[in-house]
Amino acid sequence: MQSKRIVASSLAIAFALGGCAVPPPGPSVQVMPPPNKPFDVFVADQNYCKQYADQQVAGQVQPANNQAVGTAVIGTLLGAGLGAAIGGGQGAAIGAASGALGGAAIGASGSQAQQVGIQQQYDNAYAQCMYAKGNQVPGTQPSGPSYQPPNSAPPPLPSEYVPPPPDARYVWQPGYWQWTGYQYQWVPGNYAQRPYPTAVWVPDHWQQYQAGWAFIPGHWEG
Repeated sequence: MQSKRIVASSLAIAFALGGCAVPPPGPSVQVMPPPNKPFDVFVADQNYCKQYADQQVAGQVQPANNQAVGTAVIGTLLGAGLGAAIGGGQGAAIGAASGALGGAAIGASGSQAQQVGIQQQYDNAYAQCMYAKGNQVPGTQPSGPSYQPPNSAPPPLPSEYVPPPPDARYVWQPGYWQWTGYQYQWVPGNYAQRPYPTAVWVPDHWQQYQAGWAFIPGHWEG
């Protein structure tokens, strides 16, 4: 009975120590706004690109933790089996405890390595998004001499065909006019999965201010 309790406790240790990967808390890339870009537009770019980066790595943390826990559990069971073969019930308990610690250490190490990879993917997606919006990303050449906002309103929104959604989790994100630096370019709409059940999509839109027109990227609320 005592050995069973120790084996069970060892499994609990394996589950507790095996998973340690967490979603990236944010980018680790230092991005600066280009000259002449209003700060509120830069902040809107940041919020949009963080959401974009979140979408690119969504669902990767849980598999990493599952793999780590599985490694820890396997170590526990193998340790218990080897211990039982050598020393009976007491050996199983000792083997389970040793296997739990060893398996959890290996699992946690692998999970941490995957955490680094997830953060790198997040940073790459964030940097690409910010660069595409004309911001200054370390290690890249400026996309232009300076940000020149449009001084005229965007064209009226054209009518779009909205196909049926893949399922109820998806929301239609309407198309919008993108400023290329010298003209407006239409970006078609698409479906995107809600990051959480109550999320509401606020569409991309343009807002007039003193120096011209500022683009406000779409984002989730709710």
